[in-house]
Amino acid sequence: MLAALPLAAALLQAPPLHDLLYGPCEAVVGALPGAERIDVFLDAYPIPFCRLPGSGGRCPFEAGNTFEARTLRAVAYDAAGKTLADETSITRGFPAPVRVEARSLLVPIVAEPPLASADLECRLGREPCRVVDILPPDSPEGPDISVAIVVDVSASMHADRSVLRGYLTELLGWLPGKATVSLSRFADDYVEVVPPTRDPAALRAGVEALGEGLATCIWAALGQGLDALAGRPGLRVLVLVTDGVESCREGTSALPPDMAIGAVRRAAARLYVFRSGHFSQGRGIEALALESGGRLFGRGGFLGLEEALATLADDLHHTFVADVAPGPGYREGDRLHLSHRTGKPILVPSYVPATAEQRNLTVLANGDEDARREAAGRLAETPSRAALRGLAEAIEGTLEDPAFLEPLCRIAASLLLFGEPKDQKAALDAAERVTRLKLPLSDDLLAALRVYPKTRPTEGRARRARELAASVPKKTSAPAP
Repeated sequence: MLAALPLAAALLQAPPLHDLLYGPCEAVVGALPGAERIDVFLDAYPIPFCRLPGSGGRCPFEAGNTFEARTLRAVAYDAAGKTLADETSITRGFPAPVRVEARSLLVPIVAEPPLASADLECRLGREPCRVVDILPPDSPEGPDISVAIVVDVSASMHADRSVLRGYLTELLGWLPGKATVSLSRFADDYVEVVPPTRDPAALRAGVEALGEGLATCIWAALGQGLDALAGRPGLRVLVLVTDGVESCREGTSALPPDMAIGAVRRAAARLYVFRSGHFSQGRGIEALALESGGRLFGRGGFLGLEEALATLADDLHHTFVADVAPGPGYREGDRLHLSHRTGKPILVPSYVPATAEQRNLTVLANGDEDARREAAGRLAETPSRAALRGLAEAIEGTLEDPAFLEPLCRIAASLLLFGEPKDQKAALDAAERVTRLKLPLSDDLLAALRVYPKTRPTEGRARRARELAASVPKKTSAPAP
């Protein structure tokens, strides 16, 4: 059966409005008194594809399988050839989603300028990779920077903190303008004292509020601090100030070292360690810092802290961001090897950072409200099943917040129309989840559900799509351009 054209005008008639066109369709043209004939044009073609009498009729045409917007124009003439009416209607279109052939990895590189893509040799695991592009440190398109200072306040670290207070406020002046600093403390447990800020007074007050504790739960603090940092956008750095004497006991926040190491890699953060004393956990944490592309400083008290923080700031002023395209054999967990062709020293992480999608999903799960909204919008730009699952979980807690619901509907519509069978099933599951929560489906997703049965899916999926489209006839967004 031919699909009726979704237009509502004096000449061009046929509900329902806002449908996507797919395959065989027809334009329904109404009568116009005094008209001798009515010509119907499709898109920009100057020759009418259909000529009807003044009493109107139906004009079959092929809409194709790309879900593009189609322009229909009906022009009515009298017997002398004079134009009596000229009407144009544009149907809804839904563009094909962006396809990412290789998962792009954004890798921070500390180096002296100049630095270009061609300067770097790249390998992921056993396979070569390619540096597609490099953003210089001063690029306006460069990412934000989040620096988290985590201070040990256990019994062995109850020293005068006036030096710390002074150096942390100086750090704000040394850092790039896009950087913010947060301050946290740990002993028996981990607590963020000052959220990300550029206010020196807030950091000074934060140092005074650090307090004191007993046990030293280093690995737990590292894990919790990095999980919190993972929810912040852009480049991430954690500065750990501790004497390294792990003394966690029953009833405290003890955490196995392997879980903390996993947190470092999930956060794709650089770890800078200031060793203030004996540092009995040295080898494990030191190796982790170097692996992350960070550095090691200090040997006793707060001596050398100013130089350490100044080096951190200098590194950030010299941090390039490389866009690395993995080869076809790339696997999560492959180690990254980047070197300068001339032997020029560069500082890079040796593990694979998170993909853009992974970072956005982490922010969606752990970030603050503004960061989560931004991540949801970015996920909608490159639809995937993983993005759909993440947003489906997010709407359980946010309900009708359009910042999460609209990207979910957009991704579901893209996967339903352009995805593989597994993508289509995930899209139907997501639409069902939305309706189960009694939330409205967007116009885009409703249109996709209505046209999907025409694309010849299995009968079961076609039936699900028709039932979902009929169950929530509500609209929340304008038609896609």
